[in-house]
Amino acid sequence: MQEKSKSIIEALRVIILKKGYSRTSIEDITTEAGISKGSFYTYFKNKDEVLDAIIKQKFAMALEKIEMILEEKLSLENTIEKILNWRIKVKDEYLEIEMAVINIMQNIDTLGENTKYLLVQMGERRVECIQDVLIKFGDEVNLQVKDIKRCAMTVNNLIDSYKIGELFIESNENNSLKFINEIDKLRNKIKCKRTDEDINFLKETILKILK
Repeated sequence: MQEKSKSIIEALRVIILKKGYSRTSIEDITTEAGISKGSFYTYFKNKDEVLDAIIKQKFAMALEKIEMILEEKLSLENTIEKILNWRIKVKDEYLEIEMAVINIMQNIDTLGENTKYLLVQMGERRVECIQDVLIKFGDEVNLQVKDIKRCAMTVNNLIDSYKIGELFIESNENNSLKFINEIDKLRNKIKCKRTDEDINFLKETILKILK
Protein backbone atom coordinates (compact mmCIF):
# COMPACT_ATOMS: atom_id res chain seq x y z
CA MET A 1 0.00 0.00 0.00
CA GLN A 2 1.43 3.38 -1.02
CA GLU A 3 2.27 5.99 1.62
CA LYS A 4 -0.44 8.46 0.55
CA SER A 5 -3.06 5.75 0.67
CA LYS A 6 -1.90 4.84 4.19
CA SER A 7 -2.01 8.48 5.27
CA ILE A 8 -5.59 8.82 3.99
CA ILE A 9 -6.68 5.73 5.94
CA GLU A 10 -4.91 6.97 9.06
CA ALA A 11 -6.50 10.42 8.66
CA LEU A 12 -10.02 8.95 8.53
CA ARG A 13 -9.36 6.90 11.69
CA VAL A 14 -8.33 10.10 13.49
CA ILE A 15 -11.27 12.16 12.21
CA ILE A 16 -13.83 9.46 13.04
CA LEU A 17 -12.85 9.70 16.71
CA LYS A 18 -13.12 13.50 16.63
CA LYS A 19 -16.31 13.99 14.62
CA GLY A 20 -17.91 10.64 13.95
CA TYR A 21 -18.07 9.09 10.49
CA SER A 22 -21.37 10.61 9.34
CA ARG A 23 -20.09 14.16 9.99
CA THR A 24 -16.72 13.59 8.32
CA SER A 25 -16.16 15.11 4.87
CA ILE A 26 -13.51 14.36 2.27
CA GLU A 27 -12.12 17.82 2.97
CA ASP A 28 -11.69 16.84 6.63
CA ILE A 29 -9.74 13.77 5.54
CA THR A 30 -7.49 15.58 3.08
CA THR A 31 -6.77 18.35 5.59
CA GLU A 32 -5.81 15.83 8.26
CA ALA A 33 -3.68 13.87 5.78
CA GLY A 34 -2.07 17.02 4.37
CA ILE A 35 -2.92 16.21 0.74
CA SER A 36 -5.04 17.67 -2.04
CA LYS A 37 -8.47 16.41 -3.03
CA GLY A 38 -6.94 15.36 -6.35
CA SER A 39 -4.54 13.08 -4.49
CA PHE A 40 -7.42 11.61 -2.50
CA TYR A 41 -9.32 10.66 -5.65
CA THR A 42 -6.21 8.99 -7.06
CA TYR A 43 -6.60 6.30 -4.40
CA PHE A 44 -10.27 6.31 -3.35
CA LYS A 45 -13.58 7.13 -5.06
CA ASN A 46 -15.23 8.33 -1.84
CA LYS A 47 -14.91 8.18 1.94
CA ASP A 48 -16.83 4.88 2.08
CA GLU A 49 -13.94 3.21 0.25
CA VAL A 50 -11.52 4.53 2.87
CA LEU A 51 -13.76 3.21 5.64
CA ASP A 52 -13.88 -0.18 3.93
CA ALA A 53 -10.08 -0.21 3.88
CA ILE A 54 -10.04 0.35 7.66
CA ILE A 55 -12.48 -2.51 8.22
CA LYS A 56 -10.48 -4.81 5.92
CA GLN A 57 -7.34 -4.02 7.95
CA LYS A 58 -9.07 -5.05 11.14
CA PHE A 59 -10.55 -8.13 9.46
CA ALA A 60 -7.12 -9.25 8.19
CA MET A 61 -5.59 -8.83 11.64
CA ALA A 62 -8.44 -10.79 13.21
CA LEU A 63 -8.12 -13.69 10.75
CA GLU A 64 -4.40 -13.94 11.39
CA LYS A 65 -4.89 -14.00 15.17
CA ILE A 66 -7.73 -16.53 15.02
CA GLU A 67 -5.63 -18.93 12.96
CA MET A 68 -2.70 -18.60 15.38
CA ILE A 69 -4.88 -19.37 18.41
CA LEU A 70 -6.50 -22.40 16.78
CA GLU A 71 -3.14 -23.83 15.73
CA GLU A 72 -1.70 -23.69 19.25
CA LYS A 73 -1.73 -26.82 21.36
CA LEU A 74 -3.66 -25.44 24.32
CA SER A 75 -6.32 -26.78 26.67
CA LEU A 76 -9.93 -25.67 26.25
CA GLU A 77 -9.60 -23.35 29.25
CA ASN A 78 -6.40 -21.75 27.96
CA THR A 79 -7.88 -21.37 24.47
CA ILE A 80 -10.93 -19.54 25.85
CA GLU A 81 -8.68 -17.35 27.98
CA LYS A 82 -6.52 -16.50 24.98
CA ILE A 83 -9.57 -15.57 22.88
CA LEU A 84 -10.87 -13.34 25.67
CA ASN A 85 -7.53 -11.58 26.06
CA TRP A 86 -7.28 -11.06 22.31
CA ARG A 87 -10.83 -9.73 22.01
CA ILE A 88 -10.80 -7.54 25.14
CA LYS A 89 -7.22 -6.54 25.93
CA VAL A 90 -6.53 -4.82 22.62
CA LYS A 91 -2.86 -4.03 22.05
CA ASP A 92 -1.84 -0.36 22.00
CA GLU A 93 -0.99 -0.36 18.29
CA TYR A 94 -4.53 -1.51 17.43
CA LEU A 95 -6.50 0.74 19.79
CA GLU A 96 -7.21 3.47 17.26
CA ILE A 97 -8.54 1.11 14.60
CA GLU A 98 -10.62 -0.72 17.22
CA MET A 99 -12.15 2.54 18.45
CA ALA A 100 -12.87 3.68 14.89
CA VAL A 101 -14.76 0.47 14.08
CA ILE A 102 -16.76 0.62 17.34
CA ASN A 103 -17.57 4.27 16.57
CA ILE A 104 -18.94 3.63 13.10
CA MET A 105 -21.15 0.81 14.37
CA GLN A 106 -23.08 3.37 16.41
CA ASN A 107 -24.59 4.65 13.15
CA ILE A 108 -24.65 1.47 11.10
CA ASP A 109 -27.86 2.48 9.28
CA THR A 110 -26.01 5.36 7.59
CA LEU A 111 -23.27 3.13 6.16
CA GLY A 112 -23.01 1.87 2.59
CA GLU A 113 -24.09 -1.67 1.73
CA ASN A 114 -20.53 -2.89 1.13
CA THR A 115 -19.42 -1.53 4.50
CA LYS A 116 -22.32 -3.27 6.22
CA TYR A 117 -21.40 -6.49 4.44
CA LEU A 118 -17.79 -6.27 5.67
CA LEU A 119 -18.96 -5.70 9.25
CA VAL A 120 -21.30 -8.68 9.01
CA GLN A 121 -18.41 -10.78 7.68
CA MET A 122 -16.27 -9.81 10.66
CA GLY A 123 -19.02 -10.72 13.09
CA GLU A 124 -19.62 -14.05 11.39
CA ARG A 125 -15.92 -14.92 11.48
CA ARG A 126 -15.75 -14.23 15.21
CA VAL A 127 -18.64 -16.65 15.72
CA GLU A 128 -16.96 -19.20 13.45
CA CYS A 129 -13.79 -18.91 15.54
CA ILE A 130 -15.72 -20.01 18.63
CA GLN A 131 -17.44 -22.74 16.62
CA ASP A 132 -14.01 -24.02 15.58
CA VAL A 133 -13.00 -24.15 19.24
CA LEU A 134 -16.14 -26.10 20.16
CA ILE A 135 -15.48 -28.58 17.36
CA LYS A 136 -11.80 -28.90 18.28
CA PHE A 137 -12.68 -29.73 21.89
CA GLY A 138 -15.80 -31.73 21.06
CA ASP A 139 -14.91 -34.49 23.53
CA GLU A 140 -14.87 -31.98 26.40
CA VAL A 141 -17.85 -29.87 25.36
CA ASN A 142 -21.30 -31.12 26.31
CA LEU A 143 -23.14 -30.01 23.17
CA GLN A 144 -25.11 -31.61 20.41
CA VAL A 145 -23.93 -30.81 16.89
CA LYS A 146 -27.12 -28.88 16.13
CA ASP A 147 -26.46 -26.55 19.10
CA ILE A 148 -22.83 -25.68 18.32
CA LYS A 149 -23.54 -22.58 16.22
CA ARG A 150 -26.18 -21.30 18.65
CA CYS A 151 -23.77 -21.72 21.56
CA ALA A 152 -20.97 -20.01 19.63
CA MET A 153 -23.26 -17.04 18.95
CA THR A 154 -24.20 -16.85 22.63
CA VAL A 155 -20.56 -16.83 23.72
CA ASN A 156 -19.65 -14.25 21.09
CA ASN A 157 -22.52 -11.97 22.16
CA LEU A 158 -21.42 -12.30 25.78
CA ILE A 159 -17.92 -11.12 24.89
CA ASP A 160 -19.19 -8.27 22.70
CA SER A 161 -21.66 -7.08 25.34
CA TYR A 162 -18.98 -6.98 28.01
CA LYS A 163 -16.46 -5.28 25.74
CA ILE A 164 -18.76 -2.49 24.60
CA GLY A 165 -20.59 -1.98 27.90
CA GLU A 166 -17.57 -2.04 30.20
CA LEU A 167 -14.75 -0.66 28.06
CA PHE A 168 -16.14 1.56 25.32
CA ILE A 169 -18.95 3.32 27.19
CA GLU A 170 -18.66 5.72 30.10
CA SER A 171 -21.03 8.00 31.99
CA ASN A 172 -20.47 11.75 32.23
CA GLU A 173 -21.28 14.14 35.07
CA ASN A 174 -24.96 14.09 34.08
CA ASN A 175 -24.99 10.28 34.29
CA SER A 176 -25.70 10.00 30.57
CA LEU A 177 -23.78 7.41 28.58
CA LYS A 178 -21.34 8.14 25.77
CA PHE A 179 -18.76 6.21 23.77
CA ILE A 180 -15.14 6.81 24.70
CA ASN A 181 -13.17 8.54 21.97
CA GLU A 182 -9.90 9.11 23.83
CA ILE A 183 -7.29 6.40 23.44
CA ASP A 184 -5.69 7.04 26.85
CA LYS A 185 -9.02 6.47 28.62
CA LEU A 186 -9.58 3.20 26.80
CA ARG A 187 -6.00 2.08 27.40
CA ASN A 188 -6.33 2.72 31.13
CA LYS A 189 -9.58 0.74 31.29
CA ILE A 190 -8.08 -2.19 29.44
CA LYS A 191 -4.99 -2.30 31.66
CA CYS A 192 -6.74 -1.98 35.02
CA LYS A 193 -6.90 -4.89 37.47
CA ARG A 194 -10.68 -5.14 37.20
CA THR A 195 -10.45 -6.04 33.51
CA ASP A 196 -8.24 -9.02 34.35
CA GLU A 197 -10.73 -10.08 37.00
CA ASP A 198 -13.61 -9.71 34.53
CA ILE A 199 -11.80 -11.79 31.93
CA ASN A 200 -11.34 -14.57 34.46
CA PHE A 201 -15.05 -14.36 35.40
CA LEU A 202 -16.06 -14.48 31.73
CA LYS A 203 -13.80 -17.48 31.17
CA GLU A 204 -15.37 -19.39 34.07
CA THR A 205 -18.87 -18.45 32.88
CA ILE A 206 -18.18 -19.61 29.33
CA LEU A 207 -16.71 -22.90 30.57
CA LYS A 208 -19.88 -23.52 32.59
CA ILE A 209 -21.99 -22.86 29.50
CA LEU A 210 -19.89 -25.29 27.46
CA LYS A 211 -19.79 -28.08 30.02
